[in-house]
Amino acid sequence: MGIRLEKNNLFSQDIETLTFMLSRLSIQNEQQIELCLKEAFDSKAPQKNTESSTSIGLLFIYKLSRFIGNTIKYLVTCFSFLFFMYLFIISHNSAQKFVMRNCQNFIYPTMRSLRLWTLPILRKYEFLSDWHEEECLLKNPFYYELPLDCWPCEDIRTLVDLTGFPNYSSNYVFNEQPFIVRDSLQRIVSFKDLKTLYKDYNLALDQGTARFLCSEKDFCSPRDVFSEKSASRNSFQVMWKINRVAAARVVRKIFPRPYFIPNNSEVALERYLYLSGAEAPQFFLPLTDFANVWVAQGQGYRLIVLDPSVPCLSNCSTVSVLLRPRDYIITGSFGGLVHVQLTSVKTSV
Repeated sequence: MGIRLEKNNLFSQDIETLTFMLSRLSIQNEQQIELCLKEAFDSKAPQKNTESSTSIGLLFIYKLSRFIGNTIKYLVTCFSFLFFMYLFIISHNSAQKFVMRNCQNFIYPTMRSLRLWTLPILRKYEFLSDWHEEECLLKNPFYYELPLDCWPCEDIRTLVDLTGFPNYSSNYVFNEQPFIVRDSLQRIVSFKDLKTLYKDYNLALDQGTARFLCSEKDFCSPRDVFSEKSASRNSFQVMWKINRVAAARVVRKIFPRPYFIPNNSEVALERYLYLSGAEAPQFFLPLTDFANVWVAQGQGYRLIVLDPSVPCLSNCSTVSVLLRPRDYIITGSFGGLVHVQLTSVKTSV
C-alpha cells in the first residue's frame, strides 16, 4: 500500500512539473494543457513497446554473436592443438610408432561404427550414397607413399598351399606373402550362374556398375553379355567393375567372403568380374589401393603370374600358379603387375 501511494505521489509530481513547463511555454488555457497531457500519455505506451522490442532484439543479437564468437574460438583452439600434435607426431619417429601401435586396434571398430551410424542417413537421402561409396572425396596434398619394403617377397619362390588350415590361413593373411586356398569356394560358379544372378538382380547390378570394358562392340553391356546372345568370337574379354553396396551384396551370393579373412578386417566394396573366352589373350589385373587382394576362380583355368613391383625387381622373383575352379589366391605384397593367361577350353569366370 505504501509503495502504491509513493508511486501516485511521484506521478502527481510529474504532472505538476509538466503543467508548469507548459504554462511557461505561453500555454495558459487549461483545455490545451489537458490536451497536451493526453497526447503525451497516449503516445507513451507504443514508445515503451517499441523500446522493449528493440532492446530484446539487441540482446538476442548480442548473445548470438557472443555464442558464435566463443564457438569459433574453441574450434580454432582445438584445431590448432590437433594440428601441432599432428606435426609433432609425424616429425618424431618414436611418437609416430607409439601412436600407430596403440591406435591400430581402434581404427577398424571406429570406422565400422561410423559407417553403421550413417546407414540410416543413407537410406533416407539416397543421393548421398554416391559420395559414401567413392574411393576419395578430397585428395590430401601432403600424402606421399612410403618407400616400398621388399622383404616380404625376397625369399618367395612358390606359393604356399594352405588348403585345410583355416586357423593358420587367417593368421597368414597379415604376413604380406601370397598363398593359395582350394576349399574356400563351396561350388563352381559357371557362366550360367551369372546369367541367373543378373536376371534376378539386374537393377542393382546395373546401378552398381562403375565400369564395363569389353573386346567386342556388340557384346559390351551386362544386358548383352547375360542375354541369350553369344559372342561372335571365342576370344572375347569382359571386365566388369562394381563399387556399390547393393551390387557388392549381390556378387557376394556367388563369391562369398573367404573364411581366411579375419572378422576384424574390413572388405572393400570394389569388385572385379572377368569373363574370358577360351582363346582370349593374356591381360593384367588392375592395381588397387589395398594391401591384400584375392582372386577367385569360378570356372575354367587361369595361369596367374605375379610380378614384383619395379623397386623390388632385383630382390624378388616372379611367381606363377595355375588356378583351378573354386581356388582362391591372395596376391600379398606383390604390388607390381599381375597378368593372367588362360589355359581353358571353356569360358573362364
